[in-house]
Amino acid sequence: MRSRQQRDGMLVGRQALSESFLERHAALRDYFCDKDAEAKGVADGWELSLGWPGGVERHVDPRLDEGLAWWGDGVRREAMALARRREGKVLRSLYDSWTLHSWSEWLARQSAPPSNLTILHVDDHEDLGSPRLFTDT
Repeated sequence: MRSRQQRDGMLVGRQALSESFLERHAALRDYFCDKDAEAKGVADGWELSLGWPGGVERHVDPRLDEGLAWWGDGVRREAMALARRREGKVLRSLYDSWTLHSWSEWLARQSAPPSNLTILHVDDHEDLGSPRLFTDT
């Protein structure tokens, strides 16, 4: 799915998604997985709005509210992806996507790049797929 950034969202070509609401919803759910994506038809194609889900049905932990209360700061389900704290060399976050950011901060502080660096990120995803990235030239 090729796209270009819009000020209010992401724009994809009309041919990239089905005109059928159900098929379009299924394709967006498959592509963006954990995020909720809504598509609005516009002259140039589809404008996508992405957001983190806040509904109870989208989270499997029955004690999530208890955990969020423990975390503090009034964090809600739809804001969990941004919840993080750094204490010295330790970064704690509610989403593992902060792993690469933490390592990139460390790398930026180095006077010279290390000659050999291995970053191992063990995850529980079942898809074993590579990230869906592209370069638009």
